[in-house]
Amino acid sequence: MNAADLPFAATSYRLAADVEVRALRENEARIVAARLADLVPWRSLGYTTAGLERYLTRHDPSLSRYALWCADRLSGVVAVRAPWLRGAYLELLAVFEETQGQGLGQKIMTWLLAEGGRAGANLWAAVSTTNERARRFYARHGFVAVGELPDLVRVGYTEILLRRPLTRHVAHDLPCHGRAGMDNAPPAPDTDLSRKLHGDHTMSDHPITSFPGDQIDVHFDRRLCIGVGECGRSSGPLFEAGRTPWCDPNQTSVAETRAIVERCPTGALTYTDKSGAPELPPAENIITIVSDGPLYATGTLAIGNAPDDLPGVRTRAALCRCGHSGNKPFCDNSHRAADFRDYGAVGDTGPGTSATGGPLAIKAIPGGPLLVKGAFALRAASATLPNRQNPIARSGRA
Repeated sequence: MNAADLPFAATSYRLAADVEVRALRENEARIVAARLADLVPWRSLGYTTAGLERYLTRHDPSLSRYALWCADRLSGVVAVRAPWLRGAYLELLAVFEETQGQGLGQKIMTWLLAEGGRAGANLWAAVSTTNERARRFYARHGFVAVGELPDLVRVGYTEILLRRPLTRHVAHDLPCHGRAGMDNAPPAPDTDLSRKLHGDHTMSDHPITSFPGDQIDVHFDRRLCIGVGECGRSSGPLFEAGRTPWCDPNQTSVAETRAIVERCPTGALTYTDKSGAPELPPAENIITIVSDGPLYATGTLAIGNAPDDLPGVRTRAALCRCGHSGNKPFCDNSHRAADFRDYGAVGDTGPGTSATGGPLAIKAIPGGPLLVKGAFALRAASATLPNRQNPIARSGRA
């Protein structure tokens, strides 16, 4: 495996235009150690400048240590151990007081969740019971307590072990956009779960394949599939590689078939329920930013110029974010060849709105952005919902 394939292997990561994490240098470690030793909780737990400097500079190949820079100013530190318990362990995260309140924590966590998905299925952290602010921060980003560790760092103090499962909505858990783990990575795109099931997804004279069942039919549209692989990961025998046909709606209940099909984020999978019950859009419109990938839109969608024979995109669609797709406004995986990189951070400012339902009109402006009209929630790649608003979502390239 190349070093580039390993999680947290790069010497620097650009989190925003003026925000970067880069490999911690020895002179920076001295400054960081002195700052941390004077801050709660490290001061309360008895850490010293000398001890922290040794931790930040000692030889430890499994520990990646980064300096946080914001507007060319040293603003904090991040230390991550990988692999650790089928994932990565966030050993240290600190943002200096003078740069707090600028959304740096959100940007760091978005990067950690995206890059952590390449290490495995979990991101771990630990926090002192007395550190209420940190506990709220981790809870806001989906971490849950899995156990208490009394007297671990200092007698009389208890640490809480936190786990953040890296499952759906975390971009690097998806085969299209990342690796599931160092020892268990999905194969190359031409042999991933989706291709094993569907074959080559190039355009054809008959792009739609239907699989009839007694109570429900399933339809697959090659024009929209980008190999996310939700069908291949589903439990049960609805989809089975190597079987003819590879989709058999008679193998699962109608309810299970509907649920599996509706998990396809691109709209490539649809169904016809013979009871006449249609697919109902979610009550809430949500646009999710996929790290290094497209936008996933779900809700009551009205996508401009979408052909009538694409029923799936009325409730689910993968929209181009890199600007390179030849099938705009839909994603066609061109972001891979373009080496598009963006961790999908979302700002946490602005009044927002409370309403997120109703029709959501999406229009691709030729040579420009996606114009979105209607109420929706914008979800960052870390799965957080920082605010509710209806902005113009711009692509990476006109």
